[in-house]
Amino acid sequence: CWTLVLFLLILYMLGIVFRQAFGPYPGQNLTELCGYADDIEINEQTLDPDIECKVHYMYGEEFFGTVSKSMFTGFRFMLGDYSSRGGKSLAVAF
Repeated sequence: CWTLVLFLLILYMLGIVFRQAFGPYPGQNLTELCGYADDIEINEQTLDPDIECKVHYMYGEEFFGTVSKSMFTGFRFMLGDYSSRGGKSLAVAF
């Protein structure tokens, strides 16, 4: 029982850290504006610093938008699943 509590506590701390580090800014809603990051092809235009729909911000909003999403993504990372819904690597985006 105490191991489950310790595991959930570690996941919660990871969720808070990941949410602050990779999550969206307050009021940011790129998913509504640009769609999902898997639908955008990574090229020089999407890596341009002046463009609003940056892929790593969109993945951050999708997978680290809330503490619970960040906790689940951290759990997936512990299992070795670093891919998005479309099969693209999240490690490359960040």
